[in-house]
Amino acid sequence: MKMQFHHVGMACRRIAAELPELAVIGYVPEGPLITDPIQQVRIQFVTGGGPRIELIEPAGPQSPVDGVLKRGSKFYHLAYEVERLDEAVEHLKSSNFNPVAAPAPATAFGMRRIVFLHLPPSRLSSLSRALDPRAFVGRMRIAGWLLAKPGDSSTRRGCYFVAGVVLRD
Repeated sequence: MKMQFHHVGMACRRIAAELPELAVIGYVPEGPLITDPIQQVRIQFVTGGGPRIELIEPAGPQSPVDGVLKRGSKFYHLAYEVERLDEAVEHLKSSNFNPVAAPAPATAFGMRRIVFLHLPPSRLSSLSRALDPRAFVGRMRIAGWLLAKPGDSSTRRGCYFVAGVVLRD
């Protein structure tokens, strides 16, 4: 199964506050600001010298991004495009990834379906032990696909990898 990397998801309170900081390192908006009433978020893609970043701010009282921000997380998912979403979900489920919710259409992707999946903490802990701690940058640790602050209480409660899998037409 081919998975094509699409973007890194970055939660923020206000997209407008993040844009000037990202501009300093060469990032510029890619397309317009998008409001997604289904996902209850506002989204701005930015591109620059590194990977495409999806800035995501809450757009409603039940926005799932609020939980990410309350845990103190910022970069919280990697998104991939796949040819056949349902097959990709089944493939990842066979490797212990679990869907957070059922696939749903997303405004940012022309109403193509997306699904978020997570990898249980028990799988991440063995992966993070295998990584060389000298490869970690600053106070941010990359544990597989998880970006979490060491000692963060959410890590002890069970942070998990979330991958956005986006169906590509």
